[in-house]
Amino acid sequence: MAARASPSRPAAVAGGCCSAVLLAAALLFSAPSTADAYDSLDPHGNITIKWDVMQWTPDGYVAVVTLFNYQQFRHIQPPGWQLGWTWAEKEVIRSMRGALAVEQSDCSVFRINNGSAPHSCKRDPTVVDLLPGVPDDMRVANCCRAGSLSASSQDPANAAASFQITVGLAGSSNSTVRLPRNFSLGAPGPGYTCGRAVVVRPSMFFSQDGRRVTQALMTWDVICTYSQFLASKVPSCCVLSSFDSDKTANCPTCSCGCRNDNATTGKCVKKNAPDLQSIINGPGRWTWEPLLQCTPHMCPVQINWHLEHKDKEHWRVKITVTNLNYRMNHSEWNLVFQPLNSDITKISGFNYKSILPYGIDDTGMIWGVKPYNDLLMQAGPLGDVQGELIVRKNLMASSTAADKQRWAFPSRVYFNGDNCVMPPPDGYPPARQKFDIEACAEDLAGNRGLEMRGEKGEPWTEVLSWEPRAFLYHNFLSKEECEYLISLARPLMKKSTVVDTSTGGSKDSRVRTSSGMFLRRGLDKIISTIEKRISDYTFIPVENGEGLQVLHYEVGQKYEPHFDYFHDEFNTKNGGQRIATLLMYLSDVEEGGETVFPTSKANSSSSPFYNELSECAKRGLSVKPKMGDALLFWSMRPDGSLDPSSLHGEVPIYCFAQMITPQHDDISIYLQFPLGGCPVIKG
Repeated sequence: MAARASPSRPAAVAGGCCSAVLLAAALLFSAPSTADAYDSLDPHGNITIKWDVMQWTPDGYVAVVTLFNYQQFRHIQPPGWQLGWTWAEKEVIRSMRGALAVEQSDCSVFRINNGSAPHSCKRDPTVVDLLPGVPDDMRVANCCRAGSLSASSQDPANAAASFQITVGLAGSSNSTVRLPRNFSLGAPGPGYTCGRAVVVRPSMFFSQDGRRVTQALMTWDVICTYSQFLASKVPSCCVLSSFDSDKTANCPTCSCGCRNDNATTGKCVKKNAPDLQSIINGPGRWTWEPLLQCTPHMCPVQINWHLEHKDKEHWRVKITVTNLNYRMNHSEWNLVFQPLNSDITKISGFNYKSILPYGIDDTGMIWGVKPYNDLLMQAGPLGDVQGELIVRKNLMASSTAADKQRWAFPSRVYFNGDNCVMPPPDGYPPARQKFDIEACAEDLAGNRGLEMRGEKGEPWTEVLSWEPRAFLYHNFLSKEECEYLISLARPLMKKSTVVDTSTGGSKDSRVRTSSGMFLRRGLDKIISTIEKRISDYTFIPVENGEGLQVLHYEVGQKYEPHFDYFHDEFNTKNGGQRIATLLMYLSDVEEGGETVFPTSKANSSSSPFYNELSECAKRGLSVKPKMGDALLFWSMRPDGSLDPSSLHGEVPIYCFAQMITPQHDDISIYLQFPLGGCPVIKG
């Protein structure tokens, strides 16, 4: 097996003065702008098609064709690339490996002459990649990925795609072969414009041990460049920016089209429509016709950029990418933003790389972490990805107001290489540069005081961890709702049990010393309201959850570390696997009682309430009970595999009693945690 020496990028061709005059006229009278035809963040980005003749045959040649993606942040995802061209004469494709021609066309003349029919006799063939899993005798290196072609900065190992082609009725030497023309590249739709084939120096190939070099008999290149204007006149995504203030810069109305403009935006459906599933599975299900969630902006993807003050020296940027298309998944998605402060001190939930088109480090690129969030699923419960950046505030005191605003929010955002619609600059939230630590402490103390008195503050969400995926919903329940649940449960408390994995029934165990009871689903209006709220927050239908289980822990009682997913066949065959847990705290605890994730990669040392945790809870990720808060954690990863980092337990309570209520998507199984001690995993 030989490895190809990576060719250098072709240099841009400078135009003369006459060309400049003609270009100015074209800009004056044609619709696209220079921003649509030229990408200043990736000025040399292109896809180069390299056609290497490896062997001459009696009536043609055998060639290896390779598509090199030299674009830093623009990739091609399934259904993948489509390469087309027009033959110069009457050439035919005898055979192919690693790809196929979509149409064979009329090859009857070969059958009449008792010859084997060529793979394709079409004068202008279109070639597509093979699917994964094809037999080895149909494969070549860098093939068979369903047409996906990664961006060079994101996944360079998969930024090339190859196939082998045997051409007949063609020239059989360097002087007689005729180059194909009219090349086209679909991704799979329009957007790329290809130049003519140009003969270049033959490609060099190195053996695996690097001791031998061979070369192609003849090589020609075709360079294809991308234009968002040609791809679609409707922007593919939009941005919503917000700040820790009352002002929010929303996506402009009709950013990507209007709801009554079906010819432009396609169909839309309300996210809570009763017939949503039947519409999704209706006509157009197997096509690429978009089916969008109805929004004022009608964009298929929305990016939420939320800026917060973390402390005096840092900003916290919370980023959420939401897919609003019910018929499109985005594999290997990425986000590029400019400008951004280059001094990023921490990244959670994303991969990150600086983009340096001109040697200035003010452009960043993020993408998902395999296998957790590299796939942005279609609109619905799993149709978003989240993460955050911690950025140092390193502006000088003399910075102008414009500079301060510039570093607070990006002025340009790209999703999968397409420019996003931004809110108008005068609509951006203010970015306060000074961090008033005393005012912050005052606000924090005031909020804590409200919560300690049981008064409901404003709901807000805190991302705790990505392994496991855990989120804390502050002020999820009101004081009245907490007290109502306690009043329902108190007379019906019984000793808590665990699941018998052999029978699926319940049994007593020393690993769980609390008492508890279950509330029937939809018991009354208040219970139904809480269950609906849980569904809205988790995107899991109400009918997929059990009834609420209320647990009562007294001083010294605990629940040893355990998984909420099943290990046994009985439960998985009778109701399915558990995917998530929502734990709602109904009272405050002075000391102990924390929910602890002992194997989580996150920890609680950076929490402002770290000193309030018990000594046991300072190990790993811990959540302190607070009346009205709710903890959501996922027992399964987005790809459906079980997440062992979801191991969790309840620290024994040392002061006061608490009542908590967990909402599962199924029931629990339990492991061990020594009586009166800290959470320990036993082997």
